[in-house]
Amino acid sequence: MVVDSYEVIADVSRTLVNLLRKKMTPEPIAKEEQIGLCPPADSGNFILGLHLYNIEEKQNMGAQRMINIRPGVQQDPPTPLLLYYMLTVYSKTEINNRAIDEQRIMGRAIQIFTDNAKLDKTVLPDSMQNSTPYLEITSLSLGMDDKAKIWSLFNQPYQLSVYYSVGPVYLESDNIRDTRPVVDFQVDIQKK
Repeated sequence: MVVDSYEVIADVSRTLVNLLRKKMTPEPIAKEEQIGLCPPADSGNFILGLHLYNIEEKQNMGAQRMINIRPGVQQDPPTPLLLYYMLTVYSKTEINNRAIDEQRIMGRAIQIFTDNAKLDKTVLPDSMQNSTPYLEITSLSLGMDDKAKIWSLFNQPYQLSVYYSVGPVYLESDNIRDTRPVVDFQVDIQKK
């Protein structure tokens, strides 16, 4: 099966949603379909929403070199990325129980991401099998001002959310070059 390398960002999002669906149903969320990817302004029927709100190139990876694919063929190095997610609960229960329900769901989601802070190759999608030995989920400690700024980007009032960086994720390059190794070297020195 051929895997398109540009799918890696979407594959990470699908992997995180699948992890949450597997470990959060049927308790505290009844159905897997109630957990998914959604922007804060449009949660639809989701009770637990994951939103990719930022992507940054990871700068401190050092100088990367061309990758030898096979003799005489090289590929530009991949671009290392950090993906930034926010996790928000959109409880549908009655107002009397909504706060407790949201806190239970949020507590379980935090527990899952903490317990699975390093996702190894066995759960990673095909697009990542050759690029990284694991995927790291890191909780971000943001102040209220930073959280409010994120929510204001969506013209939404602040709602309790937790924030994570995930990565590094390696986006492969499509630039492939044919290189011919030097097999014959000749120097011609003439006396004048």
